Amino acid sequence: MIPRTAVVIALLAAGTARAEEARWNLRRGDVLTYEAETVVEWNIASKTGSPAAMRPQTQRHVETVTLRLEVLSVGEDGNARIQGTFPAVRVHVTAPAGIAEWDSARARTTPLIGFKRYEALSGTTFTATVAPDGRVLETKNAGTPDRAATPATAKESEEIPALAIHHPTPPRVWLDLVFRTVPPARKNTHRTLRFIEDEDVVLSFSRNEKSGRHACSRLEFETPDRKAATDPRDVGAADFSDPNGLAWAALVTAPKRGEAWFARPGGFLVRLEAAANASLNWDGKTLGARMNWRIELKEGPR
Repeated sequence: MIPRTAVVIALLAAGTARAEEARWNLRRGDVLTYEAETVVEWNIASKTGSPAAMRPQTQRHVETVTLRLEVLSVGEDGNARIQGTFPAVRVHVTAPAGIAEWDSARARTTPLIGFKRYEALSGTTFTATVAPDGRVLETKNAGTPDRAATPATAKESEEIPALAIHHPTPPRVWLDLVFRTVPPARKNTHRTLRFIEDEDVVLSFSRNEKSGRHACSRLEFETPDRKAATDPRDVGAADFSDPNGLAWAALVTAPKRGEAWFARPGGFLVRLEAAANASLNWDGKTLGARMNWRIELKEGPR
């Protein structure tokens, strides 16, 4: 008969091994292709003023990119050198002033000044060094791209909604959301994760389940001690006459929650879904804002 103590030790060791398996397992030449998307929506209503002023306003931004990550090399320490590109970029804005959209698969350039940074994103190549535990150790060219130099020739009716869209999600944000959402060894593990800005996030393993054809560990994460109802004083210097900028400022401070599915034993992210919700009340006005992040693997390394 095996002593009970030995059984306990064996079980603990097995649990530790499983926790250690939740690491990136990248090899030179691996290519991961993801569809990554952000959706920002806001609505504003007023209880005072003229009938026109009291009419609710809504706006919706959708940013969808194809994110291609190629492993250039892997060191003896397991750190992977990665090159990233955006083979396809699509943006769509529905605003009170109208609708504007651009798809790089249909047109190489856009005539809309508001979309020029997205045009620049479609030509961006960036690099990163990523540790097996998902830490992004260093990056190059992973910030928000500068506006493309091509001239704008769009009509004003199209330009106004295009100018309303937020800046493109920087490559550095996608790197964090892809690589840092590795299932932790312990519940309530704190990590720094970048959504809009760097934030303290608590992650916990949820359960094992399949996502598509992949056997995965599912984890849940959230920003602790955040309230959806934003204090107007927390939005800093945001212009209260600019609901678009106000919604973005409120989303920066809003709580974020999400889930991710990590392939095991494959060692790569399969899917991520996250959301932020914010509300703001001032001078008889109410603003509600929501932002969603979605990442889905389209082509895996093996």
